[in-house]
Parts: sequence; C-alpha cells; structure tokens
Amino acid sequence: MDVDEDVHVNPHLVNAAPAKIESIDVSLAEELSAIRQKIERLRLDREKTEKMLRQRDLVMETNLKEMVNRGEVQKLLEIEVDRLFRLKELKSSCMVRKCLFGYSENANSAELSFLFFAT
Repeated sequence: MDVDEDVHVNPHLVNAAPAKIESIDVSLAEELSAIRQKIERLRLDREKTEKMLRQRDLVMETNLKEMVNRGEVQKLLEIEVDRLFRLKELKSSCMVRKCLFGYSENANSAELSFLFFAT
C-alpha cells in the first residue's frame, strides 16, 4: 500500500501533519506571549523596586545629614556647657579669694593660712 492508497482509505492522514504543526505553532505563540508578559511584569517590578530604593536612599541621606548636623550642634553645646562650668568654677574661686583677702586684712597671718589650707 503506498501513500496514495492510504489517502483514499483514510483522508485524515493528509491533514494530520499540518494540524499538528499549527497546534505546535499556536502553543509556541502562547508560550512566547506568556514569556513576554512575564518579562514585562518583571521589568515593571524592577522599575518599582528601583524607584522605592531611590526614595529610601534619599530618606537615608536626609536623615544622615540631620544626624551629622545634630552631632555638630551637640558638640558645640557641650563646649558651651564646659565653658559655663569653668566660668562658674572661676567665679566661685574668685569669690572665695575675695572673701579670704577681704577677711585677711582684719585677721592675722595664722588665720589666713588656716583658711587657705581648709578650702
């Protein structure tokens, strides 16, 4: 039996091969379409992620600048507090000496030396 006889006996054999090729083409086209959609979704997700990361980077950079600025202000305030503390100690020291020297004019030298060593 050759091909011509087969065709007459079973007419579906001639059309079977092109239908199979068409179904493969359709299947490949569907897969290609699905892959393209997936690539597009991934691209959109990447863009969203990059945008979010840029925003977070800006927030972190702003916070870092603020922290550096606060650190500088705190350092200046600590220096000012130290100066005020030393000024207070100096003022107290001057007041003690002023009292001692004012008292020493009326007192003898023994009382004066006692006051210096007692403080």
